[in-house]
Amino acid sequence: QGIDEYEVMLVDFHAPWCSHCQHLAPIFEHAAEMVKERAPQEIDAHHKHSVMLATVDCTEKKNIPLCREKHIQAYPTMLVFRKSKNRNIQRFGMEIHESYNGKRNAEAIADFTMKVWKEVIADDKELQMGAGTDSTG
Repeated sequence: QGIDEYEVMLVDFHAPWCSHCQHLAPIFEHAAEMVKERAPQEIDAHHKHSVMLATVDCTEKKNIPLCREKHIQAYPTMLVFRKSKNRNIQRFGMEIHESYNGKRNAEAIADFTMKVWKEVIADDKELQMGAGTDSTG
């Protein structure tokens, strides 16, 4: 499934030969289960899918272009993809995604993901409320 289908996606870019990745895999899987239990699967017509954790094996031929595009240089790398319009960061014409650098346990990863999701929903509501107004009020 595509990144654009979710409000928030935390993606673990990894390589199967990496010992740190091997250690993280069951932790990340458990975090994904925790997020799935916590997050609503469908919020409303505007928010079809809320949040998801996903993995990308950067050694698979089909994933190499994506890993290059996202400048993955070390494993594991966890990047946050937000659908929120006012949180996109551009540098030198490229979209920059924030990295997850927190604790490597399921609870911390799940908590972080839910925090980001709540920020995106709040940003979206703020943008919707501001739609149709101008600076003169």
